[in-house]
Amino acid sequence: MSTLAENRAQPKFHWAWAIFFGLCIYNFCSYGLVLSPTGQFLRPICEDLGFTNAQFSLMTTIRGVTGGLITSMAGRILPKVNCKIYFTIVSIAFGGLSILQSTFTQLWQFYVAGFFFGVLAGIGIYATLQLIIPQWFAKPERFLGIAVSTTGIGAAIFSPILGGIMESSGWRSAYLFQGVLSMIAMGGVSLFILRYNPAEMGLRPYGVEKLEAKQAEQADVANELVGYTQKEIARKPVFILLILVSLFSGTLSALFAHIPAAISEKGFGLLLAGGVSGIYQLGTGIGQFGIGFVNSKLGTRNTTVIYLGMVFLACIGMVVVNAPIFLAFAVIVFFIGAGRAVSSVQISNIVRSVVGMKEYGKIFSPIYMLAIVCASVVITPIGMLYDATQSYDTFWLILAGVMAVLIAMVIATMSIAKKMHQKDNISL
Repeated sequence: MSTLAENRAQPKFHWAWAIFFGLCIYNFCSYGLVLSPTGQFLRPICEDLGFTNAQFSLMTTIRGVTGGLITSMAGRILPKVNCKIYFTIVSIAFGGLSILQSTFTQLWQFYVAGFFFGVLAGIGIYATLQLIIPQWFAKPERFLGIAVSTTGIGAAIFSPILGGIMESSGWRSAYLFQGVLSMIAMGGVSLFILRYNPAEMGLRPYGVEKLEAKQAEQADVANELVGYTQKEIARKPVFILLILVSLFSGTLSALFAHIPAAISEKGFGLLLAGGVSGIYQLGTGIGQFGIGFVNSKLGTRNTTVIYLGMVFLACIGMVVVNAPIFLAFAVIVFFIGAGRAVSSVQISNIVRSVVGMKEYGKIFSPIYMLAIVCASVVITPIGMLYDATQSYDTFWLILAGVMAVLIAMVIATMSIAKKMHQKDNISL
């Protein structure tokens, strides 16, 4: 009774809101300012230092693969460390590495930077939102979607700013801008706001009391503590499906590297191609922002099927429409961008709806790692396929098939999970 009385006596402002807005800023800068605009540096650096596109692009693959592999550790590390100090160190190192890049003259230096960026992203960026937000909110879907949407919003805002800096002062100044701003913003959020879970502050997840009242259950069996352990779920057939769903969904996060070239292939000039590519980023932001709301209305399975269905139709559209019709391709790339929310946001919701919150962090991290690694690895084969066929049409047809298979796997996963929950008498 004393615990419930203390919770009722707490101020109306819940620190979960500070965590939410802080993570939005953190993601806005880490992804939107530093990670997502990497492609903008490709041409100016290659022209200045004499690298080929393939040589410099390998840095992104090194970063992605390293980060993907390291991400599996984040779910185990975060509950054991002081997150305020942990994320402050990550932020300082992350911004400092961007500043250091402004001095590079050799290709190997960028490769080494790519490796360390991957390490930092793996332990402190790639899965941070997906691991922390569910700890602070009893119903995290909408909050997670909004927070992740800052990736696209940040990229849309910072891309023209970085482009202007490169044009007026060069790519080295753009790296300095990235480093200083990200270090200040991410470091400030980390030092003054971030905590791993509400228990560190004597709080409980935001909204858990309402959830308990609705379910008429005690705190120790509330939603955030119900589910499977890592060992338990690993013995279930549905675990294999979760792995496959995450792996296949990773292809959606690899498309950003080829959207500009795929649009140019249709006959658009540089200006219009840039406009269409901007709509892709807009679709990414809106798709990630809205997926939590759609989840709350339609459920995890139906929402995922709708988003994947949009990508399937968009892939067909990329093959069928060959004339440079701006409106048609604006809709097509918007759908593709929105579909990216499946790999960035919805994987977290799918995993949580299947395994619960008992050991969510330990289970989610290695599963999400597969999506990140797949996204990084697939970028190069897409380019190789284009080189072999001189067209992206074959790739779009393959991706349409992947989406169809992914839809079937998501339906099967949720169906098997429902039966599993009934058999094990678990309510999620």
